[in-house]
Amino acid sequence: MIDRYSPIITTQGPMDSPVNALIGSCTKSQPYTTCSSDTLAVKAHYALVLEDLKTLPRFSNTDKCYCTLKLLSNIDDKWLEFMRRQKLDWNNFKRKLISQFEGKKDPSRIELEDAIRNRRYHDNESMHQYYSDIMRQCDLLETEYTVSDRHRSDYIIRGLPDSIQDQVLIREYSTPKELLEVLQKIEERRKRTIFEQHV
Repeated sequence: MIDRYSPIITTQGPMDSPVNALIGSCTKSQPYTTCSSDTLAVKAHYALVLEDLKTLPRFSNTDKCYCTLKLLSNIDDKWLEFMRRQKLDWNNFKRKLISQFEGKKDPSRIELEDAIRNRRYHDNESMHQYYSDIMRQCDLLETEYTVSDRHRSDYIIRGLPDSIQDQVLIREYSTPKELLEVLQKIEERRKRTIFEQHV
């Protein structure tokens, strides 16, 4: 199996110079060796600048992921090794990068777990808004450990009113996205019923 994040740059010649210049300038001007919240946030900021290179011809997502990992070397080595094993595409990699480093100033794991468990659906919010908020909190929690689709779905259902939970139980879904589709159908039916009652 080919390791997408092995130290091989697929672009050659002129394509290498902006990448190497960026990495060199960041690592030389910011020789951090500690893992404070500010340090990690700064490093994440410099790493995300790599996305500006996406318009360069033949500059692949694999190159961007590799260069970002190289830029962050010697900072939180355990997490970097974990990310190398994940072999994520650029968008997912970037999302986890933001959650891990810039998210260091967010609430602790226990606070995040409590926030998700205590999150309740409100009648004045859309199902998509409720779903997105739960998923966002799960993404933040995932910097500590993997939050499976099943657990994400459980968190979503937990905060719903009993009347909606009863309807969800008789539907079929296997992923949080499919659960959202079920909830949106229930939402539309409820809106239609309310509308008909007031006509």
